[in-house]
Amino acid sequence: MKKLVYSLLALSFLLSQNACKEELILSAPWKDIPVVYAMVNRLDTAYYVRIEKVFIDPTGDAAEVAMNPDSIYYPEDALTVFLTNKQTGQKMELQRVDGTAEGYPREQGPFADMPNYLYKLKASQLPLTGKEPLLLTIERQGDLPDVTAEAVVLGEIKPSGIQDMSQVTFKYDQERSFRWTSGSEARIFDVEMHIHYDEWTAGSPDVETKTLVWPMALGVPHDDNSSTTVVKIEGLNFFTYLAASLEADPNTLRQFKGMDMVVTGAGEAIEQYIKITESNTGITSAQDIPLYTNVENGLGIFSSITRGAVYNLQLSATSLELLKNGEYTQELNFQ
Repeated sequence: MKKLVYSLLALSFLLSQNACKEELILSAPWKDIPVVYAMVNRLDTAYYVRIEKVFIDPTGDAAEVAMNPDSIYYPEDALTVFLTNKQTGQKMELQRVDGTAEGYPREQGPFADMPNYLYKLKASQLPLTGKEPLLLTIERQGDLPDVTAEAVVLGEIKPSGIQDMSQVTFKYDQERSFRWTSGSEARIFDVEMHIHYDEWTAGSPDVETKTLVWPMALGVPHDDNSSTTVVKIEGLNFFTYLAASLEADPNTLRQFKGMDMVVTGAGEAIEQYIKITESNTGITSAQDIPLYTNVENGLGIFSSITRGAVYNLQLSATSLELLKNGEYTQELNFQ
């Protein structure tokens, strides 16, 4: 049997923004199967869709074939790609571009990274406000059926209680609650804290401002009983994260500058993908992870994401004292 190889996703979800890749190897006769990946964010200046194809490996060396762009991309005239706002009926055609030239290089890996073809539509050509049903349509040559997928565009995510959060208190023995409001179309969330600090070497006038991205809570489900979602964080986790992330050096001095809380929400398709993946990992899992796709006549994920943030949060005096002199972080030399 010949090997059939395709990449399912370069799933870029939530606060870390590192792509999650799933590669599956199947044995089957070849047929035209598009592989689609897109997460539309109404706040972006442009929407991008990655479209690749299942390829067959006639030589037995899948790795070699995967590095050939012709193996993973369709010819430019083979596809016509549209996005339709089903609420207004507006339908717009996307244009094929090189993602690297757009400022989105593809990570090096098992697949060819140059060229890096994506399909692009400027947001100004199809403005979205949130909650609209969005239809992706891929028309193929010949008598092949259209490839389609639908998603609801995510609306605003708004951290709530912002005034109460102007000073954040983290204590070793207490939980701290963080909350935000969103529409029900946002199904799952990641919460990051971007921690800003200055760092310099003792005796040197050169000061460098740095940022740590703390993945404070991942995969938080939407609360279906309320428009507000709440997550509780152990205060101790703030200090242990810093202790694990920063080098303790007696010659390195630091000063805390502030924090930004960033909430990233994702739609139903990503929620389902994560649920299926998590339910099939671990000692009791099935040998093969079931394939989730919401693409008709193809494979992949078409969904929506968005972000909400509150900026320049400060630590309370109690937390600053623990940061400077507490048992977990005193050797980090915060001034």
